Amino acid sequence: MIDTILFDCDGTLIDTEDAIIESFQLTLRDELGLDEPAAALDFILGIPGIAATRRYTDSEEAAHHLLEVWTNNTAAGFRQTSLFPGIADLLDWLKSQGYRTAIVTSRLAHELVDDIPRLSLDRWFDTFVTASDTERHKPDAQPTELALQRLGASPGQSLFIGDSIYDQGSANAAGVLFGLAGWGVRHASHFDQAALIAQTPADVAVFLQQR
Repeated sequence: MIDTILFDCDGTLIDTEDAIIESFQLTLRDELGLDEPAAALDFILGIPGIAATRRYTDSEEAAHHLLEVWTNNTAAGFRQTSLFPGIADLLDWLKSQGYRTAIVTSRLAHELVDDIPRLSLDRWFDTFVTASDTERHKPDAQPTELALQRLGASPGQSLFIGDSIYDQGSANAAGVLFGLAGWGVRHASHFDQAALIAQTPADVAVFLQQR
């Protein structure tokens, strides 16, 4: 029986992916004079920001500078983002049914801190695991394992809902079932290992009621 649900954040709970890509485009254009098409930047979704900026420079100092500029650009865009339709209803239902819940995100702690009160995430989630909390990041198992440890949960009784191959990889590596957030995913290929392909948040509740 599944009693624990882990969620990715961006592209799963919060509709932020356009804001992330647009702010990275702006950063690359202003700082490096690069005009990257949005389709070429899908790789940045689901990994820590520093891993993305390192692809554009061999200098660690320059990578951190790009990250700082990108973070500032993204913060402005994030203030306009919201939960995906149906997410609040799903989270209310999970809470009412007694599920343990966590967010497992590739954002750093300071990148998530403003969204927690803005979107009232703390009323639904028991813990938050960010890229600041682990040495290794998704698709490594460590972030998922840390969430399970904090919740006192078993991998075999847990489900990870996410929209990227990094989420799927982390879940699989930790022995956790993976469910695809079809409402947020950009490309639905490469998810053959998903136990659930949910087109709407309501599909997650249906799946859980059948387990």
